[in-house]
Amino acid sequence: MMGDSIATPEFGSIAGPAADGTLFTFPPDGRDSDTAKGALEQFQRIGFVPEGFTLFSYAVVQAIAGGIAKANSTDPLAAAKTLRSTSVDTVLGPVSFDEKGDIKNPRYNINVWKDGKYGKLTE
Repeated sequence: MMGDSIATPEFGSIAGPAADGTLFTFPPDGRDSDTAKGALEQFQRIGFVPEGFTLFSYAVVQAIAGGIAKANSTDPLAAAKTLRSTSVDTVLGPVSFDEKGDIKNPRYNINVWKDGKYGKLTE
């Protein structure tokens, strides 16, 4: 059982068949989200497959931009303060943060590697 650092194609290619059965935690796959459709279409047009952390990184940039827009300031402290008191729309849906800056209501799945790919573990 591992953390999310192995949610990358490199893990499967390096470990080969030894990766099969390896479990790890990772947020739900953003590619299944209706809010990601536009971004997914853009990625498809350029031939890029948004695996692993891609949509999460995209959402982080959107959250920062949303904080800046709602604070009406590029000051990082003002944007951070604003993010702790509001929600912003991202490719993963709306997100909000607590007073410490942690995401509210995080969700995680248990995933498993099999045949060079990973997916949500089903019972």
